[in-house]
Amino acid sequence: MRAPLFPSRIFPFFIVLACVSLALPAYSQTFDIRAKTRDNIRALLLDTTVPTAPRLASGKAFQGSFGSPALNDKGDVAYACILAGTGITAFSSNSVVFRAKGPKSRPVVAIQSYWTTLNDNYMNLAVGPNQFPVSGSAYVYRIGKDLGFNNKREIAFMAEMPFQYYTVDDKGKKTYHPTETGAYGLLVPLSNARSFLNTTLNSYLQTFSNDFLTRTLSLDLQGSLPFNGAFLITPTKSVEGFAFATGDPSGLSPYSAQTIVATVESNVIGLPYLATYQSFSDAIIANGDKTFVTAQISDGNNEFDGIWQGNSSDLQPVVVKTHTSPDGGKFTTFGEKTGPSRSGKFCAFLASTSVGTTGVFRSTVVNTWTSPKSTEKILIAKLGDKAPTNSQAGTLGTFGGFSLAACSDSGQVALIGNVNGKDGIWLSDAKGENLKLVVIEGQTLTIGKTQKTLNKIDFNPVSGINRSGKVAFTASFTDRTSAVIVATL
Repeated sequence: MRAPLFPSRIFPFFIVLACVSLALPAYSQTFDIRAKTRDNIRALLLDTTVPTAPRLASGKAFQGSFGSPALNDKGDVAYACILAGTGITAFSSNSVVFRAKGPKSRPVVAIQSYWTTLNDNYMNLAVGPNQFPVSGSAYVYRIGKDLGFNNKREIAFMAEMPFQYYTVDDKGKKTYHPTETGAYGLLVPLSNARSFLNTTLNSYLQTFSNDFLTRTLSLDLQGSLPFNGAFLITPTKSVEGFAFATGDPSGLSPYSAQTIVATVESNVIGLPYLATYQSFSDAIIANGDKTFVTAQISDGNNEFDGIWQGNSSDLQPVVVKTHTSPDGGKFTTFGEKTGPSRSGKFCAFLASTSVGTTGVFRSTVVNTWTSPKSTEKILIAKLGDKAPTNSQAGTLGTFGGFSLAACSDSGQVALIGNVNGKDGIWLSDAKGENLKLVVIEGQTLTIGKTQKTLNKIDFNPVSGINRSGKVAFTASFTDRTSAVIVATL
């Protein structure tokens, strides 16, 4: 599980407090097991028995390990998955899997590494000046663990996509260069959600470092996906910032349109003329292309550090250091990850305040110039609070840290908290109250007919909760197996 964003070596008050006895609340809870280790699945393998003309062939595979699942409002799930089985190699084991809601729904491989050849447009976007792509040489290799997923059953993912290019010197001599480039891709079904194998893969290029495997990704109903990166201002100058890419949801044309929202040289509207942004967290998109980031502002204006949102250079603050916190103080520090709801109406976040509160908050998002007092901010949970438990988990202690928070369109907040060294998921009601435990490490779960002890939890900070308050997570157990689970409270 991710380490808390505010570790105790920086904020000593994150030290886990002594355990206390709690009454065990009784409430209905169900776990829907959507996938588990060794579940069979159809895979597409590269048949190399004909070396001069390798072809795709169906193969037998099973699901092995899972990324953090994404859940849409229909109850469908999508997740990154490592496959194993006959014919599966290190070059074909990464995959994205889709599973519709329903006990009879079969999981479908939406994309599998290696065999998926990308179009020439991807390579044209990837190369630089005086470089020429080698047609057909691009393919998907590794896939990031967090997916974007929307109610149209479109799946966005991050992947490493190697390809070749060549250069030509002044004498016309070609020199071939292998390279590795990371890119975002959007997978669009051409018929229906059960026929993902008949798809067009649209990709939008943006080079990034090896941390793409754990970067947060999101996707709105318009099919737009955000990304952070370096953008060329001139052929020799680039500037860090974030943008979102849009494309044709029919899959007939590539992702070619991009809107650069802000860079580290952009002016902050409403502040003195020379005030600019200094850094941005992972950009998260909500419907209407509203993009959320945690931003740092240039020296002399850092009282406006905080969470900003918008789809143009006129970004608006969601919550910044000048705003009054629910405890009567001011916000002093913000967590790196933001958790806006799909509609963009609410945003969950981690923060500390000037009066010593550190915890999980929720803000109502206002999209116009307004007084901070008109934006409701509530505290969901803080360090030292008694962690709610249930009959399955037994007696727990107090919250000693928080690492993630997500929010639904109804206002429910799902958070990752740490109690006595164990990470768990808790869920509030639509008012941000009545926090309930969903699951915690060390708890025993029934998978099939077997009792298993939960060893680790993986949760998607954007798509892990849907409008109905269902929570999707990956559970890893002490016996080296895993499961994708949708919990209902």
